[in-house]
Amino acid sequence: SPLPKNKVILYCGRLHPEKGIELLLQAFQLACQRGLTDWTLRLVGSADVPEGGGGRLWIERLILMQKNAGIPVEWIGPIYDEPSLQSEYQQAPIFVYPSLADKGESFGMAPLEAMAFGAVPIVSSVACFQDFIKSGTNGLIFDHRSSDSISSLASDILRLSSNSILCQELSAATLAVRHSHHPSKIADNFLHLFGALSHRT
Repeated sequence: SPLPKNKVILYCGRLHPEKGIELLLQAFQLACQRGLTDWTLRLVGSADVPEGGGGRLWIERLILMQKNAGIPVEWIGPIYDEPSLQSEYQQAPIFVYPSLADKGESFGMAPLEAMAFGAVPIVSSVACFQDFIKSGTNGLIFDHRSSDSISSLASDILRLSSNSILCQELSAATLAVRHSHHPSKIADNFLHLFGALSHRT
């Protein structure tokens, strides 16, 4: 059944420059300037260097930038408790993961987890995300390499936040990952591939 959603745009993951956090803040600010109201950006994750974050000085600069811009951003910090993390996914209709790491993303677990709870992903055009996200079908993809990437991401945020019908349609489509990426399904795929390899030797 569809879960009730709040007006929350969610990011979960390491708070590091390569994850596009500054790009996300700038795009959210631009979306607010273009008319986005009553929505909050929630950032879940650690900025501590030992945990893969960008460090205290870097995150303090971003927090100051956000405060000066006067945009509603909640810095939640890391969540290690699985039910609490799932609750974040359940409450958010939109999940943004604007990674800039073309060669650093191996799969994209966070967007996949969000999709399993009906959160519509907006992701960068890093190749691995396109294995399970089809833009306009079960999410949106923006070109993070383009000169207008901030504007493009802001437009996608506005597109979903202002069109509840589209958001609901994409949300319903995201739930397919519960089956396509269920552990039993993945295990069967591995067994099939291992069997194919064994017949070649």
